[in-house]
Amino acid sequence: MQLIIPIRGARFYSASLGRFMSPDPSPMGISLRDPQSWNKYSYVRNRVFSFVDQNGKWPKPIHEDITTVALQGYVSDAVLKQLVSRNTAMDRISNQTTKNAYQHAMRAPGQTPEDASNATWDFIMDKNTHFGDALHTIQDYTSPTHTNASFQPYQWSGFFKSFTKDEINPISHYMGENNPNADWYRFGMSVKLSMALYIERFPVAAELNGLTYETLERHYRERITQYIDAYYTGIFAAAMMYSGRNDYFYYLNSIQRESEVARFCAMGAPAACVN
Repeated sequence: MQLIIPIRGARFYSASLGRFMSPDPSPMGISLRDPQSWNKYSYVRNRVFSFVDQNGKWPKPIHEDITTVALQGYVSDAVLKQLVSRNTAMDRISNQTTKNAYQHAMRAPGQTPEDASNATWDFIMDKNTHFGDALHTIQDYTSPTHTNASFQPYQWSGFFKSFTKDEINPISHYMGENNPNADWYRFGMSVKLSMALYIERFPVAAELNGLTYETLERHYRERITQYIDAYYTGIFAAAMMYSGRNDYFYYLNSIQRESEVARFCAMGAPAACVN
């Protein structure tokens, strides 16, 4: 018997085959640097513990992207690599127990949202918390699979536990629940909060790079614009290779519109995120 799982109404996934039953209808997941992304039947490029697929169409290494966009150029390449590694290590299964829920901007069973939120922000602002760990937590705070629309923490009961509508289990965590535009809004917020945390922790080093609370908005907008422009340029190039030159103007116009909406959305205009 073959188990077929519908993914958010987008496509059907075969658990026995370990692949989708139809190709990805969107070029959003294509990366010219990653041959796995050209397999249009695979789930999250066959790397389920580092990527998430929010609607059956769009995988991405979210924490690495956020950390890189927020801090590249402010810290050395070696430090950036260390921060990304430390950030990734926070998601080891051994660090995702209920007692560590607050480190992922979530709450343990029996814990109130207020107590969990206080513990989360105490952890982030504690100077003894490694900066890479604090970055992970502040980025999790913006994740739609960690906090609700009001940024209140979801309950986490650990891996392989039962769950209710107020809880998030591992499958929901990896699948995600928001559409790409809503994701751009939270992505932008996460980048900005990561940059603000860098200023808070290392004000002298940040100021040497021209980054202060006074210049944060300008730097953040420049980085978001550069990232989104590069992102959609890559999608356009991949779409041309994937579909052929006959669709040049169709994809050009479509991607120009999408990138403009993404910029408004990521820069804090939630109304722009509505499809």
